[in-house]
Amino acid sequence: MGSAAFLNEAINQLAEAYLEKKQKETGETIGHDDYGREKQKVKAFLADNNVFGVDLNPVAVELAEVSLWLNAMYVQDDGTPPVIPWFGNQLVCGNSLVGARRQVFDAELLEENRKGKETWLDAIPGRVPVGKPRPPKSVYHFLLPDTGMANYTDRVVRGMARKETEKIKEWRKDFIRPFNAGEIETLWRLSDAVDKLWQRHATQSARIRFQTRSAYRFFGYDDGNIYKQSLTTKQKDDLFNRELLSENIANSSPFRRLKLVMDYWCALWFWPIREADKLPSRDEFLMDLTLILEGTVYETAPAAGEQLSLLPEDRPTQQDLELTNEFGFVNVDALCRNIDRLALVRDLANKHHFHHWELVFADILADCGGFDLNIGNPPWIKIEWNEGGLLGDYDPLFVIRNIDL
Repeated sequence: MGSAAFLNEAINQLAEAYLEKKQKETGETIGHDDYGREKQKVKAFLADNNVFGVDLNPVAVELAEVSLWLNAMYVQDDGTPPVIPWFGNQLVCGNSLVGARRQVFDAELLEENRKGKETWLDAIPGRVPVGKPRPPKSVYHFLLPDTGMANYTDRVVRGMARKETEKIKEWRKDFIRPFNAGEIETLWRLSDAVDKLWQRHATQSARIRFQTRSAYRFFGYDDGNIYKQSLTTKQKDDLFNRELLSENIANSSPFRRLKLVMDYWCALWFWPIREADKLPSRDEFLMDLTLILEGTVYETAPAAGEQLSLLPEDRPTQQDLELTNEFGFVNVDALCRNIDRLALVRDLANKHHFHHWELVFADILADCGGFDLNIGNPPWIKIEWNEGGLLGDYDPLFVIRNIDL
């Protein structure tokens, strides 16, 4: 999305289109003096509720937020503080091309004794839309190894780190071996845990989106009877950080747990050569996934400088107890502190900004199936040298006669 130039233009054009169509629908005409103010209200509504963006550069995300604010905010008629859209769960810093997906493999592709037959390493996983049930006896792709993980083939690189690359080669050979029946049962169980956590996460995201939504009133529209809450920007930030990101909360949210698992899978593709000793064995990988997805792992004391609490102050205690009973107790921060390979996963995720579309926007995709309109930077034009075109400025015959130098 860059700094939101295209998003702002889309908002501007959609606002004008809405007012034009609404005037025709109602048969009313907005006065010249009121049109600018009504358009600004529609722009604020669209920015606050319908605009989503991803960019790899964290500075671009900050600039986009400011740019959207300046374009869409407006002062209310009654003189109360200006309406400022909130983008906490809409603008994301991430690599839109690198992430895990809701895709699965048939479990039979994982079995041993498939010599000469297709395996999950050869097949293309099938997509499972958010909100749709996972096919029976299938396993999520991000729970499985791949031949491309930590695959360094450049001869210069291999020459500079021969010992590490040989170790990685042996690790990969063992890591991608077919699964036995017990391991497949474990992967089924972990996939079931993913489904339950994802459903809980989508429900939680929808609730947070409802709680942080402001009421809007403009020409032909009034949702004040639905969205009666009035939270400040800080209150919205606090709610989002506490509930979804579970900051300073010992029992990590379903989002944090799913993100760590998906980051783990992505990190194995970017694993540093010098950290070959930290690559997980097959058993360690499955154990880590079990700890993250099923629990129960936590610390009783907060780390230095942190103030961790078991239950968020502003959420019903019974709700949190039900979460713990159903999904176990997992402290993602504690796992990353105490397990070196998970600490490296966290660092690689922070460096490369892995972005999992269906996880980050789970409630939107569950409700709508996708986005109505995708806007991106225009395709780059390949620059090619053309002598005839350049010299044609001096002598048109170079172009007319198609002289090729």
